[in-house]
Amino acid sequence: MQENKETQKQLPWIFQCSGSSNVGQATNDACKLLYWEEKAKIGCVAAIGAHIENFVVPNRSGRKVICVDGCSNNCASRTLDEAGIKPEVCLVVTDLGIKKNMDMKYGQEEVQKVKTELEKYL
Repeated sequence: MQENKETQKQLPWIFQCSGSSNVGQATNDACKLLYWEEKAKIGCVAAIGAHIENFVVPNRSGRKVICVDGCSNNCASRTLDEAGIKPEVCLVVTDLGIKKNMDMKYGQEEVQKVKTELEKYL
């Protein structure tokens, strides 16, 4: 991915669930597609939760922040809240009608549904 510095400054940050369920993995895949299409930057929820300052401070940059939780546990949202990062948009994938299961089986239909919804907020 070859971005210039001006483009990087404008791209929104997406912080997403990548948990051990179908909705977590579909969310992660959808966000990776947006990153590869140069539509968004992906933040590291785990590093923020670990209070690694190099990840926390840049993400208070004033860029639009989008948080995507896989389910109503809201792990990503809670992690951002603890770090003082306030997303402009918070989505919960199960609210899109995708039922959570723990076998991590999902298809491109679920990934596309999440990606399409996210694109509305970029």
